[in-house]
Amino acid sequence: MFSTRSFVLAAVATLLATAPFASAAESTKEPAKEPAPAAAPAPTPAPAAAPAKKETPPAPPTVGPVVVMPEFQVTGGRLREIDNRIKRVEKQIVREKKTLAKNPVNETINSDKLAKAAMVFGGNSASHLAALAAARVASLEKELSMLETLRTPLTAEQRQLLEQEIEAQRVYRRELDQVR
Repeated sequence: MFSTRSFVLAAVATLLATAPFASAAESTKEPAKEPAPAAAPAPTPAPAAAPAKKETPPAPPTVGPVVVMPEFQVTGGRLREIDNRIKRVEKQIVREKKTLAKNPVNETINSDKLAKAAMVFGGNSASHLAALAAARVASLEKELSMLETLRTPLTAEQRQLLEQEIEAQRVYRRELDQVR
């Protein structure tokens, strides 16, 4: 956060940097006046006019009561933490997408017919494992979009609700592998 001193120094530096340009602009606005010829008659004074009234600018209209916005705190540490979480989720998505690819050896060993016959011993068929991987990828992509929403300024309540939804997605993914 900027301190008052650094803000004042930045303002002074800005004014000093623009000062040469301001004087150059003023000199180009006013053309050089030629001296009046000596033979020109002296202007006659105009009759005294009523003093001009100073116009006051109109007051800004008030629409309604003043609304106070909630305070937002955006810190680099919080954003870095969210970025790290996003990277982890992206790596998990890539890992799960690899399991979606069909592998002929896996299809042969874990075929649907063989998995039904050997269900007593446990294990799942290749198509069932692919369906689980697809569900995990969808859940991870939802979590990724929620994490990206966390990067935007949110109120404390909104952030807390979003964190709860992210945790619910993680619980859902963990429970996918449990046999019921």
